[in-house]
Amino acid sequence: MIIRKGIIIISITALIIFIVGFKTTSSFQTDTIASNNKQNIFKNHDSFQQHNNIIKTNDQQSGNNNNNNDINNNINIIKKEGAIDENYDKYKDIGDSSIENSENYSFNQKNFNIDNFDSKEINEVGKLQNIINKLNKINENNTEIRNHKQKLPRFNKSNNPFNKIDMVYNKNKNKNKERAEQIKQSMKFAWDSYKNGAWGHDEWVPLENKHSDWLGGLGLTIVDSIDTLYLMGLEKEYNEAKDWISQLLLSKSKSKVSVFEVNIRYLGAFLTMYDYTGEDVYLNKAKEFGDFLMNAFSNKYPFPVSNLNLSNFKPSATESNCVVLAALGTMSLEFSRLSDITGDPNYKEKIDRIINAMASLETDIKGLYKTTIKRDASGYCDELISIGGQGDSYYEYLLKMWIYTDGEEIIYRDLFIDSADSIIKNLYKITKKDFGYIANLDYGYLVEREEHLTCFAGGMFALAAAANISGDDEKNNIYMEVGREVTKTCAFSYFNSPVGVGPEVFVFNSQGDISLNGGGGSPWYFLRPEALESIFILYRLTGDTMYQDWGWTIYEAIEKNCKVSNGYAGYKDIIFGTRDHVQQSFFMAETLKYLYLLYSDSNTVPLDKYVLNTEAHPLLIKYKN
Repeated sequence: MIIRKGIIIISITALIIFIVGFKTTSSFQTDTIASNNKQNIFKNHDSFQQHNNIIKTNDQQSGNNNNNNDINNNINIIKKEGAIDENYDKYKDIGDSSIENSENYSFNQKNFNIDNFDSKEINEVGKLQNIINKLNKINENNTEIRNHKQKLPRFNKSNNPFNKIDMVYNKNKNKNKERAEQIKQSMKFAWDSYKNGAWGHDEWVPLENKHSDWLGGLGLTIVDSIDTLYLMGLEKEYNEAKDWISQLLLSKSKSKVSVFEVNIRYLGAFLTMYDYTGEDVYLNKAKEFGDFLMNAFSNKYPFPVSNLNLSNFKPSATESNCVVLAALGTMSLEFSRLSDITGDPNYKEKIDRIINAMASLETDIKGLYKTTIKRDASGYCDELISIGGQGDSYYEYLLKMWIYTDGEEIIYRDLFIDSADSIIKNLYKITKKDFGYIANLDYGYLVEREEHLTCFAGGMFALAAAANISGDDEKNNIYMEVGREVTKTCAFSYFNSPVGVGPEVFVFNSQGDISLNGGGGSPWYFLRPEALESIFILYRLTGDTMYQDWGWTIYEAIEKNCKVSNGYAGYKDIIFGTRDHVQQSFFMAETLKYLYLLYSDSNTVPLDKYVLNTEAHPLLIKYKN
């Protein structure tokens, strides 16, 4: 599963206008624009106009914010799971937005035939209702499944539900090795670019030859990337990262940092490297950063604050009384693992309080939570229900905590099943062209669009099926079907793009096709990993090489259109070609890692031994026997 997500609080009036506007907008106009833009592609990434006056003040940026400043100040700090990328606000007025006419952009049909997926119109209402009816019938007949513990599947090599790739991998071993090597060289290029231009800083900004220090200036890219370097066997680069980490001190920075981001990126990476190597340098750093994060908790409230000051390790005096769902729900894996490897139960006790409070929290729809919650667990601070921005990794970690504990933590299983079933019954939609996607609910109104951040859910549902969390084969089949369909839709948002990479948010036109520039869409691409995450998981769980073909098509588009002379950079607008300027740390931590794993053998991060945190840092599963 990194950022960076934005909260969109829509008034009822505005939402009605949006719905009416979207339904009445000429699909011919929208599709014509998209078709015309497919004729355009960048030839040269290295000749972008440079601008000096790039950073807006916080006061200028806050002019468009909701009036509830406490909530917004809290939300805006969340990078991956909770807020719009701050770099988008910084750089949104920068860059060469002109497009040169060039060769037509076409979907790569060398590896598979896209026409196989260009289906005729279907009875989407009937198909969806059939899924819901099956789900309801299963739930009526299987109420007793919640009454006992259920471990992860036990299996031998031939029937491993988490690995179906050995035969197809070996059949195409040379091709897989060649592709993995190309991705490894992309990683080296990205690393060298960061090292040469921004060493010790958080992120590299290649199109401006400068750095960004949005998370305390503690060398974020170094820490976030280290396990990818280790996996790929980039020994020299790995040792550079390890040497830096051994001397890293939290106290060197005086910034305010996001608890969520420090947890998933720093603590997650240290835990992974300790699981990989057993070396004390990583254990000590995990304890140091874990102890720092413990300051986010108090005896008064079950939920942590969102931010801490590195100057005194304390929350700000103005810290909000509301916390983002994804932030409070995305500490369980890391804190559980930290307790397990240190023998200190205090970390685990903190997240036990969180999950028990969530289990007691009232909901309008069983299993679906609004995206900002009061710290005392007395209610909500907004009306948005989203499996994307602000909500995603809460639901992801329900499943992964059950997997991590080998089924011991029943509370996570029960909460996940409630959530998964309600997502399917209330948020999962199918278009006339058979694109399955997960919508949002805002003030009770369905917002029919797909966020890139929601694309992780394809892998989540598929992994739930393989892990047999429901204990029911029929429900597992439904979970797998939803996982496949969401993954397909997200992949096709890339294939429909003029530059071959997917938008932050996309919608569907009246014919049921993906539309990149309809009302409610957002054309950003920040080198995000979620679509590739699900593609990787579906490949491992099915052995279907179609997913490898999809991944390679996306990789080629990234290489062609996001690689610049001194790094990688995404887009602020994939239709008109306006460039983003930042090489995100999660590009190396996640995007390139998932691509590399897609062409690696099953012994490389096996999904029956590791569960990946939302930043793609693998943690060893705690099997009971």
